[in-house]
Amino acid sequence: MSEGVEVRQKYKQSRYTVLIPLSGELFVLHSTLYKSTAVITKAVAELLNQHQDISRATVDAEAWGEIEKLAQQGLLVPSDCDETYYVKYLIDSAKFDYGAMEIAILTTMACNFACRYCTESGFHEDVWLNESTVERVVEYFERIFAVKHPRKFRIAYYGGEPLLNINAIKLCSEKFTELTARFNCELEQYVITNGYLLDGHMVESLSEFGIRDYQITLDGPEAIHDQRRPLHSGQPTWQRIMGNAIELLQSDKFGSLSIRINIDAHNANTIPELLDILVSSGIAGSERVVVYPAPVVPSFNPKDNWNKYVLRGEEKANVFITLWQEMYKRDIPVLVFPDYYPCGLRVDWASVVYPTGTLYTCTGFLGNSSYAKGSVFGEETSYVHVKMLEEDISPSCLKCKWTPFCGGGCKYIATCLRLKRMCEKNFCEKAYPEFIKLKTLQKLERTKGQIPVPKCF
Repeated sequence: MSEGVEVRQKYKQSRYTVLIPLSGELFVLHSTLYKSTAVITKAVAELLNQHQDISRATVDAEAWGEIEKLAQQGLLVPSDCDETYYVKYLIDSAKFDYGAMEIAILTTMACNFACRYCTESGFHEDVWLNESTVERVVEYFERIFAVKHPRKFRIAYYGGEPLLNINAIKLCSEKFTELTARFNCELEQYVITNGYLLDGHMVESLSEFGIRDYQITLDGPEAIHDQRRPLHSGQPTWQRIMGNAIELLQSDKFGSLSIRINIDAHNANTIPELLDILVSSGIAGSERVVVYPAPVVPSFNPKDNWNKYVLRGEEKANVFITLWQEMYKRDIPVLVFPDYYPCGLRVDWASVVYPTGTLYTCTGFLGNSSYAKGSVFGEETSYVHVKMLEEDISPSCLKCKWTPFCGGGCKYIATCLRLKRMCEKNFCEKAYPEFIKLKTLQKLERTKGQIPVPKCF
């Protein structure tokens, strides 16, 4: 570049941002692409709302400093930038990015629960992950490690109910601890369990193998939860799960606990009562606990026509907004937004390992062999996996600010409901701004002082 030539960069607001009134003279500018957030003044918000290119020549020095901070966060982009190309590039490159892999290993398809909305309903089998299959699973991923060299490898032990086969968890943990150490790869492990068997003895036993993180599910106060998530015998489960959760918090053998609350039209209005219980019991007040609502998704074989309770669109948005607001009132961190991307059906490295060694890429399709990816006993990749992996996202979706969340829509839900595409735009447009607003307010309230504007995080 020649000396004395000044480059006057012009910026515009990114297409993948939302501008949200916060309080008084403050607004939130948030990127759905980078998940970056900035608190800005009303004056800056008005400047952005003019939908004009912003350059150093059009604003004063102080305002330009704020503009440059927003650009560093990806909230503003160069005026000549067509972001759709970049979004497509990110989606395409993510398909084969093995840098950070996450897999699920099913220790069994057997389950002690008879959940009314279970997506595995009709596909449960009495199959168990055994030692010989574990050996083949490890060999399969060892071949991937040798070629792709991932930096991070995360394993979720899943089911059925994974704790029914703790020996398989221990064996997998031993084998993958050795494998990841050999390839200088970071290993994380956690268990997704219904919580019924997660007592002190189980926690201590699993901690010996480096497993300290868990997710359990509570679907409401006792009566509602027990209607939705009973044992196969019909017996209740809520009290035992709550007892296990309270005992877990007193243990030094665990790292974190996520409490998932599955939400649909059947239980939505009872969740505030559950939140009160979680607060009064001390569970929700622990820094090691994350509480989050998640939508029930449809099932191929619903019991009692349960799909009728599945929430969609604006109704779903209203329910989740109400629940986040109830969490905010109780000082429960609002942390998790229900998105569908990255999705295993859109990346080559995703694997959900069935107890027999069959590979899937989405838990919704478990047991439905028509949607299998392949097997640890072979090298072939199924046509259906390649088709779902390589299907183009429509141009209109690429231009939508919500594509970073949905990746063009959940393919499992679309397949289950026989839809061409499952669009979540109506839900996101209404629900996400309130989610970000509450999340940001909680962060600012912890600042306890003057807010530097723009405050980026």
